[in-house]
Amino acid sequence: MTPIPVLFISLLFFSVCALAENTSKTIITKKSISLIGDASYSDDFPHFNYVNPTAPKGGTLKLASIGTFDSLNQYATKGKVPEYLFMLYDRLMARAQDEPYSFYPQVALTVEYPEDFSWVAFNLTPKGRFHDGTPITADDVVFTLDTLKNQSSPFLKKIYSAVTGKATSPHRVEFTIDEKNRTLKAVALLAFLPVLPKHYWKDRDFNRSKLAIPLGSGPMRITHINPGHSITYERAKDYWGKDLPVNRGQFNFDKLRIDFYRDNNAALQAFAAGAYDLRIESDPKNWHQKYTFPAINKGDVIKESIALMHPHGMSALVFNSRKNMFSDRRVRLALNYLFNFEWFNKQLLHGEYRRSSSFFVNTDLAATGLPQGDELALLRHYTDQLPSEIFTQPPLQPISDATGSSRENQKIALNLLSEAGWQIKEAQMTEVATGQPMEFELLLSSPDMERIFIPYSKSLAKVGIKMNVQILDDNRFRKRAKSFDFDLIDWHFWHSSFPSIEQINNWSSLAADEPGSNNLMGIKNPVIDQLLERFKHNPNYQDVRSTCRAIDRILLWSHYAIPKWYKNKINIAYRNYLDHPTTQNLNWFNVSTWWHKLPKKESDIAITPNK
Repeated sequence: MTPIPVLFISLLFFSVCALAENTSKTIITKKSISLIGDASYSDDFPHFNYVNPTAPKGGTLKLASIGTFDSLNQYATKGKVPEYLFMLYDRLMARAQDEPYSFYPQVALTVEYPEDFSWVAFNLTPKGRFHDGTPITADDVVFTLDTLKNQSSPFLKKIYSAVTGKATSPHRVEFTIDEKNRTLKAVALLAFLPVLPKHYWKDRDFNRSKLAIPLGSGPMRITHINPGHSITYERAKDYWGKDLPVNRGQFNFDKLRIDFYRDNNAALQAFAAGAYDLRIESDPKNWHQKYTFPAINKGDVIKESIALMHPHGMSALVFNSRKNMFSDRRVRLALNYLFNFEWFNKQLLHGEYRRSSSFFVNTDLAATGLPQGDELALLRHYTDQLPSEIFTQPPLQPISDATGSSRENQKIALNLLSEAGWQIKEAQMTEVATGQPMEFELLLSSPDMERIFIPYSKSLAKVGIKMNVQILDDNRFRKRAKSFDFDLIDWHFWHSSFPSIEQINNWSSLAADEPGSNNLMGIKNPVIDQLLERFKHNPNYQDVRSTCRAIDRILLWSHYAIPKWYKNKINIAYRNYLDHPTTQNLNWFNVSTWWHKLPKKESDIAITPNK
């Protein structure tokens, strides 16, 4: 349900300090970590501000998901997992939803580290328990680190490869961080480490026990699965952490059931029939036209838009600049001028979206206006290697009049193509030097997007450009993306609020030649490479911000993509017996803070949908 989350794993800095001397190094001991500024909550905070601490417990929440699942191990190398597995495991520290990157005690009581971040130690609570009653110990934490380093996904292997751990007592674990990775973010990643039970996994094959219900320690446990069709979670009885400040007012349902549907239309029909309780609607057309069923008219279903503050990254049509056709930035810019966002937004997206204007949109990492301050100082080192516009013009996207036929933008596009060596011959845009027509393929992974981009294809056809729209299933789509086997592709670049060395995988020359990397564009820019090196030297947030702005500005002026759109809210529909806190502008949406507000007759068996 939640995008993810990216996003997956996220990061931090610190709150209230206690300093002590240990030999020649100053040791910092804390109960919180905040990567950006100071943590908002005090050491003795009772609960997060965005929860209802007196929310009633009980009831079953029924949700829907699209597709299927074939694994219950979210950390395995392969497999498609269901949502909400994060509720199975406690972490060393839990993330607050109302701060950019702050974490507070869960399994760990305190965190210690020196100023050079060469190591970090976590002191564990003796109260922690797995669901079978076995205590959570430092050995479990070390086992988790070793397992994720050696047997998990490439993403997690890369994150934790620079760390070694040891248990110095049953309730203290110490990690040593490689010299090149001694950053605050490394400390943060370790704070967010889940804790897996060593006694459960030590005699099991970590990557083969796909549908075996795993032993957890968190607020919920899995009680039933119908493989590929449904999964049921139940609130763990005698959960050891139920009264922790990070958990108070959350995980309020006795049961959470997720049913799986073949596609979005089937799921919407099932919701209208009463098969489940809450739905996120990502299609603006559905939101405005299809929520007219009886339960809406009777007031049994409530429609609401909730604002979020998480980074949106860049959603775009991405050029493969390895292709000769797209190696010239003037060609790429010309195709952007022929992309009429204002018309798309008005006619097809119901005016709900804004044009993406940055690879770090909705954050202060985005390049805006003209470069100033630290960003300008960085860019001035490379004046002779950068487009002159970087210093004289803000990085704005083309604007049309929303009529569907912007003659001025078309004229600019044709001039750019002409400068790049393309002319219309016999109704075809043709490369003068080779006589080859401009014809390429746009890869999509969702049939829902076809109605958006067919009009773009028609717009291109007016100037002799042929764009074929190809829709692939998710596996084939990702395989072609990660092997760079595409011309133009619909893609989303995610990032955290505190980007770090993972940006190298997105934009570096090395990653451009590495299949599986996220440098889909094929960027080989020596200036970007040098800026990326700054992430390797423990930058503070101010340095990260200036570096991201400089990279963002270069990316935008290089026109490696046609930016699409984003919005700062999600549309949800839910049964009127559900309620939630009024706080908005959180980092992400999940139902952990929701509750049943009224008694109701309820069966744990959902209406049988047409799946």
